[in-house]
Amino acid sequence: MEVLIKNIKDQAKVYLQDAGEFFPFGAKLMSNGEIIPVGVYVENYTNSQELVGLLEKAAIEEIKKEGVLWYAIGIDVNVDSKNALMIKLTNDGKEWYQGIYNYNIIDKNVTID
Repeated sequence: MEVLIKNIKDQAKVYLQDAGEFFPFGAKLMSNGEIIPVGVYVENYTNSQELVGLLEKAAIEEIKKEGVLWYAIGIDVNVDSKNALMIKLTNDGKEWYQGIYNYNIIDKNVTID
């Protein structure tokens, strides 16, 4: 699970360095240790909550597949007026664990707690 959290943090850093923000995105951890990025495509712009819903729905289907151990979603959020990365994780598509990690961007240098 820790390797998946690190992957989400690392990918969020790239998005934040390039654009200063990001749309929700996901990744899945396979039984062989491989981490596979997961995204959703929508033809027209939608809000982040809708994208999170689509990623959660995808998680329910993905976690049923053989070899998928964990599924995670990275979400750009604001907590107490601070920028933060929320990471939601599941290993069954039903129960979600979440962590909040504050981040700072100074001259395109991103740090995530």
